[in-house]
Amino acid sequence: MERDLYAVVRRGSTHRRDWRMWAALCLVLALAVTTLVPILWSAHYQLRYRDLLIKLSRSTSYAYQEDSLTVERDGETRSASGDCGYQIYTLVAGITPGRWRKPPEEDPAVRLCYGDGSTLELWEVSLKNGSSHGLFLWYTDPQGKSDGYDSKLLHLSGVEQILNWDAKLGQPAAP
Repeated sequence: MERDLYAVVRRGSTHRRDWRMWAALCLVLALAVTTLVPILWSAHYQLRYRDLLIKLSRSTSYAYQEDSLTVERDGETRSASGDCGYQIYTLVAGITPGRWRKPPEEDPAVRLCYGDGSTLELWEVSLKNGSSHGLFLWYTDPQGKSDGYDSKLLHLSGVEQILNWDAKLGQPAAP
């Protein structure tokens, strides 16, 4: 009794594609896209924040070493200590950014000039939901590239406390 291995194979039959396989493949692709898009967006968001902090850190270090930090607020320009610059940097670095956006139209409440061509401008702003306020930061690096975001975790009053404390230590007015 010899077995024919090809006896069950029908010649001339066409292989029909199963629609369930295509549906499963589409479902897997849709799940992959919906998983990857938020991950890639989050990575871009964090890298953008990290880049801003690195540049702000360099400017803060420069202002500390060169004693070149000046503060513009209430129509007055004053020198500020390097310690003041580091305290403001620590506040900014200790929070996560809210919404990345363009700066408000009005003049900033506080402008920090680091002496290397970079500035950090600060506004008290209404946040997206309109029911709360926060701080908006707009940093311009020495090459002129700007970026900014708001944060509900910081308020202008916290920055002004640092600036007022620094002014009480007797920093002279800037020329």
